[in-house]
Amino acid sequence: ALQYPVSPVVAGTTYKTGTRVNTNDMNSAADGVTQTADNTGVIPALAGATLHIGGISGSYGLNGNLKNLKVFSAPLTDTNLSAITS
Repeated sequence: ALQYPVSPVVAGTTYKTGTRVNTNDMNSAADGVTQTADNTGVIPALAGATLHIGGISGSYGLNGNLKNLKVFSAPLTDTNLSAITS
């Protein structure tokens, strides 16, 4: 399963994180360190193009600020994830 790359999250600390979500190819990175890739993930068919940030249906709410958000048209490699979060 895809894991959040920072644990525990410390209040008042800034993190640079990135996540790749592609069928059977998911991974995340924080502050230049990538996690172990998940090669068994299935992405459900999407009926629309809605991006939820900070939670869905009231769960996992974002408790902080986003300074910068980028969405790429193609999945980034582990090397790219590490580089953009360094």
